[in-house]
Amino acid sequence: MFDRMKTGKYPLIEALQEQLDRVDYRFHVPAHLAEHGVHPASAYDLTELRGLDNLFEPVGAIARSQELAADFFGADETCYLVNGSSAGLIAAIWSSCRRGEKVILGRNVHRSAITGLIWSGAVPRFIPVKEHIWGIPLNINVAIVEAALSEKGFSPTAMVITNPSYHGISTDADALRTITARKGMTLIVDEAHGGHFVFCSDFPRSAASIEADLWVNSAHKTLGALTPGALLHRKGKRADPARLKNVLGMVQTSSPSYAVLASLEMIQGEQEDSWKEAIRLSRYARREINARGKFICLEESMLPAGFSMDPLRLTIRADKVALNGFQIAELLKDEHRIEVELAGYNNLVAIIHPGHRRDDIDALVVALERIGERYGSPGGKESDREIYPLPAMALAPRDAAESPWRELPLGSACGCISAVTVLPFPPGTPVLIPGEVISREIVEQIIADCERGYNFLGLGSGPSRPIMVVDDDREKVGEGLS
Repeated sequence: MFDRMKTGKYPLIEALQEQLDRVDYRFHVPAHLAEHGVHPASAYDLTELRGLDNLFEPVGAIARSQELAADFFGADETCYLVNGSSAGLIAAIWSSCRRGEKVILGRNVHRSAITGLIWSGAVPRFIPVKEHIWGIPLNINVAIVEAALSEKGFSPTAMVITNPSYHGISTDADALRTITARKGMTLIVDEAHGGHFVFCSDFPRSAASIEADLWVNSAHKTLGALTPGALLHRKGKRADPARLKNVLGMVQTSSPSYAVLASLEMIQGEQEDSWKEAIRLSRYARREINARGKFICLEESMLPAGFSMDPLRLTIRADKVALNGFQIAELLKDEHRIEVELAGYNNLVAIIHPGHRRDDIDALVVALERIGERYGSPGGKESDREIYPLPAMALAPRDAAESPWRELPLGSACGCISAVTVLPFPPGTPVLIPGEVISREIVEQIIADCERGYNFLGLGSGPSRPIMVVDDDREKVGEGLS
């Protein structure tokens, strides 16, 4: 793996610094005047000036920087993303699929994958994702994928997997790579939360190591780049580089942030020791939290066969505490000045980074201990949620998105066709996507989850929780809730 830290090769940052050194008076956008502006972080926030290259037709500093990034991350080509990994995932799906072609996806896909389906016109076949007994989603199951692909007449063009999940759970990506290669399918990996997997063998297998065709990394999530900096990688000959380049130009802003681009360059360096130290701290955190008896941290040994886990994701279950996860997260913030990544009804997710110290871990352990002492209760908790059923699909997502829409109260929408994606956020696994039939069971579960404290994207505000549905003359499958 190429190590910029040792070679000192930062072509984009060097070009930015040269621009700053050679110019004293600025009469161009942006208005903050770079190093002369009022914002402390504005120095590298420049535009496509002479010597700074162009993200969409790179031939200079950006081109060289992306070549070095591809070498570093084990890709044939790496594209910098300034609209997040969402833009990269949309581009990967859109460039790989044509209208009417079939795509196989785990149901735990990010909402941007649904946008990719709409823009490409591809037709999804979703693989249900089972949940752990704690009520958290696992990941796509290889055996279920094999069964789907064995069905007569089902020949998808691509497979999209989310690996790892928001909770850090990875599937057997090697097996899925073998399947897609055998079937001649493009393998697209949403590795938004696993960009660090390439740095250390103690992590689950990376998309680069299995030689996925296309994969995205949210560099701002785990690698330390500025938000929303991300990376789209291509390997092999299955993905069309010219088509990919063209699509990327349509899903990214024409005013890319050079500060974000520079941060994508800065994260590339040999970091195995720092990641090993972060893993050591995460093991210490698990040990100390478990020892107190009120909270339990998820361990890889608790997962079914075929799944692995990012050791830096602490999924913490409030096992013997008379509070739900939302309430605990509020206490952590309000009384202990601690913010966690995610709160569910019975679970929290905290992420360990290389920048953390032993004192940071101790603060979290002590805070949870005090909450446990104050609000402790006997007995363990059961799973907090029912698994959402996989809805029937009446229209392709693109057809639903292009149809006339109307708004209905959620309780009156049973039997209608959803025009929007509805998902609890975070972690954001869709419960409905455009084209799917809204069943009574799904409506009841959404209402129950709202009452538990979950927030949903795709629903309007107010007690009726309005939803956009396809406005057509189809007879409803069921009746609204009374």
